[in-house]
Amino acid sequence: MNNELLKLIDVSKTYKKGNVETQALRHFNYSFSGGKLYAIVGHSGSGKSTLLQICGLLNKKSNGNLYIFNNDVDKLSDDQKCSYRNLGIGFMFQEFYLDDYLSSIDNVMLPYYIGFKSKDYKEKQEKIKVMFNEFGLSGKESSKPSELSTGQNARVSFMRSLVNDPDLILADEPTGNLDKNNEDIIFKMLRHQADEGKCVIVVSHSDEIKKYADTVIRIENGEIVNE
Repeated sequence: MNNELLKLIDVSKTYKKGNVETQALRHFNYSFSGGKLYAIVGHSGSGKSTLLQICGLLNKKSNGNLYIFNNDVDKLSDDQKCSYRNLGIGFMFQEFYLDDYLSSIDNVMLPYYIGFKSKDYKEKQEKIKVMFNEFGLSGKESSKPSELSTGQNARVSFMRSLVNDPDLILADEPTGNLDKNNEDIIFKMLRHQADEGKCVIVVSHSDEIKKYADTVIRIENGEIVNE
């Protein structure tokens, strides 16, 4: 069975500032499938984050073709892209981007509130409370980000990426602010999601990610140099 979720064909990205052009991605070709964890590695400025942003429909490619869930991105409306970002893709970022004014459970639920405005949230909240227990955060549902440790906030951010049960998880330096112990926890959790059938793509400077990855993709100057 073909479980290909993302396909890039000859994708390039060029940034322009005045008369200066910088090519962040160069004729990038790759297919990503469900049930695997892909580690994207390379030096700073090599194009890793740009690749993840394009895959997550957060940035536009300059050239080439991008297919997500077997749909040509160029043929998707803005509303369809928004729907994919909210329901089909889970995002993790180094800075977490949690709302300081919201409780942990409301931070986790936020994509669900947006995607399912007419739903009764109580049943979903009960399921999320079970997830808090599984993530070692039982009793922290009402805590705000300022009341949690960095490692705990990382897990809240991870739960938020899973709340709508996306098929694709994109993590951009998710452990960049964490100590070794919390880094291992996050990488193990990402590995578990891949084992559950999701496509997990992780950009990381940490060599530890290689132990959890099915495939390691090294990018330099916007190109794959080895796999």
